[in-house]
Formats: sequence, structure tokens, C-alpha cells
Amino acid sequence: MARMTPVFVRRGPAEPGDPDERAAFLLDLGLSLSKYGASSYRIEEAIDLCADSLDVTAESFALPTSLFMSVGEGREQRVYLRRVEPGDPHLEKLAAVDRVFNEVGDGTIGVGVGRARLAEIERSERYPNWVIGGCFPVIASTAGVFLGGGWREVVTSCAIGLAVGVLVMTGGRDLRWRRLMDFLAGLTSSVLAAAAGVWVWREHGVDVPTVILAGLIALLPGLTLTLAMGELAMKHLVAGSTRLVGALMIFVGIGFGLGIGTEVGAWMGVESVAPEGLPGWVTPLALLVATGAVGVFFRARPRDFGVVFLGIVSAFYGARLGSALLDPRLGVMVGAFLLGVSANGYARWRDRPSGIVSLPGMLMLVPGGLGLRGFTQLMEADAVGGVQTVVTVTIVAAGLVTGLLLASAVVPPRKVL
Repeated sequence: MARMTPVFVRRGPAEPGDPDERAAFLLDLGLSLSKYGASSYRIEEAIDLCADSLDVTAESFALPTSLFMSVGEGREQRVYLRRVEPGDPHLEKLAAVDRVFNEVGDGTIGVGVGRARLAEIERSERYPNWVIGGCFPVIASTAGVFLGGGWREVVTSCAIGLAVGVLVMTGGRDLRWRRLMDFLAGLTSSVLAAAAGVWVWREHGVDVPTVILAGLIALLPGLTLTLAMGELAMKHLVAGSTRLVGALMIFVGIGFGLGIGTEVGAWMGVESVAPEGLPGWVTPLALLVATGAVGVFFRARPRDFGVVFLGIVSAFYGARLGSALLDPRLGVMVGAFLLGVSANGYARWRDRPSGIVSLPGMLMLVPGGLGLRGFTQLMEADAVGGVQTVVTVTIVAAGLVTGLLLASAVVPPRKVL
């Protein structure tokens, strides 16, 4: 894989520090990037660039669940292995690690100070868990708007999102329940959707599939699926395949929960009805509301919410423009292209990670909902419909990655992050 630019211009003298200390910093850097949402190939590139600036011969191999690194040559070579606990994107910490990466790379600070700052970054946390949990109902209700729901669907999606958020924030503390979280979330959302259709909206009914999808939107592995496709496109086959299988297992867990919940809904006698449309002014308002919720969900600094909004709007309206100009399945490519141009332009202008713009925007584009529908169709023995949906998911994900790669060709990334 070709190495990105720029090469660091050192502002301080080359650090003669302990080789073990420099190797430890490179490991800490790779682990931090893994935890905060960087792709495997970007982690490897960051380690390589930083190793060059520290005059260290190093090679790295990053996977979603592990990090391998060798330092030195010949008989002096040492190989390191660290287990990685995959984490959710954390934009504030990713930006803070980027600053440490820059300062160590150009010699402003030493590796000892760099390691201390990485440890301090890991200990810091702006948002408590209950605030993150509160994002679930807000994201779910705005997703109900974007998916074409009416007021009943928006309210029901909000209630389901709240239940899923409480489930994640409370059950996630225990390892036994955390392993069942996807199944429980699918079961909870489908049962609540059926109950709302039978008892709450008894006279008018509700669009059950829409409220289930909107309520679960924050848990769907669409972003993971997109990262996997990106890694495969960059010829990082092992990491991409690993991440792809991880996304599939999340779909399996949620799908089995939905399967049981759907049977409960059939027993209750729920029937899905077409939603009533919403006024046109609701969509821009939902985008504005979604910016705050998505910004907190991805743990961005409040001062960065403006660029989070830039990413969300670029992706959302870019995809709509693409759907009008091209096939709706390929419209996401236009949205991804505009998102990538916005993200790379911001990164070059402000010297900050492009992920601050691109990751929230990708939430508007990721094909997680389609993937869930495809798996549900397969479970219902609709093999033809399920396979068609899975093919559509693949096309959408490939279009998304293609759009981002085209954007990187037009507006080159600032560097690896």
C-alpha cells in the first residue's frame, strides 16, 4: 500500500531515547487509534509514519481485535502482540491522539511525554453514560423522519429507542448480558412495536417495520460494514473479512430477536399500516436535532458540532441528489463523494482528523437497515427477496466506498487520520 504524505518535518532534535520506550509508544498509539474508531490500514500507516520520524525500523499489522508489531532488524528484531477490545468511535479522543501523533512525529514532545498524554486521554471522558443513553431515543425519532414515517412512527420510534438505550446502558455492564445485547435489543424493539400497534395506536395503526428499524438504528452495524468494505477495497483482506463477519454476527443476533418478537406480534394480532407523510419543514429540523444527538453519540466536542452538521447535511442531501440523478441504489455514491470532499477539505484546512466530519455523516449513508431487512427475509424463508436485498446492500456499500475513494483522489487527505 502506498504511503501517504506528509513526511514529518522535525522541529526538535531526533530523539535518542530508549528503543523499548519508542516501541512502547508506537504500540500505545496503535491501540489508542484502534479503540477510537480508526481503520486498520490507517493505524498501520500512522505507526509507519511515526516510526520513520523516530528513526525506528518497524512493521505493523492491525486487525479489529489485535495489533502485531515488529521493531528492529535481523537478530535484534522484537515482535509485539497486543489484544484489542474494539470500541465505538470517539471523535474527541481521536482528535487528541492525532495531536500527540503530530507532536511526537515532528519532535515537539518526546515519546515519554507522548505515552503519558495517551494515558491521560484514555482516562478522560466528557459525557457520562446516561447522556450517551439519552441519544438513542433522539437518533431513533429522527431516523423515523428520514425513513418516511409519520408522527405516530416518530413517537413510537422514540419510545423504542429509549428502551434500547436503557437496555444497552444497564445490561452492557455485565458480560453475560452484554453478549446477548443484540438479541435482546431485537426482541425488545419488535415486541414494543407490536404492542404500540395493538394498544397505543389501536384506531390508526403504525408502520411496524419502520419503527423497528428506526428504534434499532443506533445499534445496526452499518458503519462497521462500511469500514469492512473500505478495508477490503484497500486490499487489507484479513481485517476487512474479520470486520465483515463481526457485522454479520450482529445482524444474526438482532435478527433472531426480531424473529421471536415478530411471532409475538402475530399472536397479538398487530397489522402494519402505511405511514402518513410529514410536512417538508420537518426534515431540516430533524437534521439539526440529529446533529446534536449524533455528535454526543460519537463523543465529539461541542465546539465541533458545526462540522458534524456539515458532514450530516453533505451526506444526506448528496445521497438525495444522487438518487435523483442515478439509480437510488447508487445515489449513496454521490453522498459519499460530497461527504469525503467535505471531510478531507476540513482536515486540510484545520489540520484535524477527517473522521470528525466523515464518521457522523456516514451514519446517514450506511446500509445497516438494508442488511437487517435482508437477513430477516432469509429467516422468513424468503430466499429470493433476502438474496436480492443482500446484493443491494453490497452495491450500496461498494458505492459508498467508491465515493469516498473518488473524494480522496479529488481532495487528497491531509494524512492518515
